[in-house]
Amino acid sequence: MADDIAPGISRLDSERVRHLVEGARFRFTDGYEAALLPEHTGWTREQLLDRTGTRVITRGSAGADIARKGESWQHVEAVPTDPVADPTGVGRWSAHRPTRSPPPTS
Repeated sequence: MADDIAPGISRLDSERVRHLVEGARFRFTDGYEAALLPEHTGWTREQLLDRTGTRVITRGSAGADIARKGESWQHVEAVPTDPVADPTGVGRWSAHRPTRSPPPTS
């Protein structure tokens, strides 16, 4: 199981956050959420990795940090892109089509 607890980490109690961390094989967070996890669980960065196995910390245009249990942290640079003037709706199908019909299934 992979988990991204981003939407609710600040509203969850410590017991629930610890339960979610221990139940996931892959942990995805951004830098802010990664900083909150030790605070909400009481575990160090290393203890969090021991309980999850693989952690990915996204850093936006600075790339991502990836670690697997028993291995050292690796940094992956972000893929360069053309400048985006307004990212509103990027990645959302509905933002690119002025219709309310569902996307094609084929």
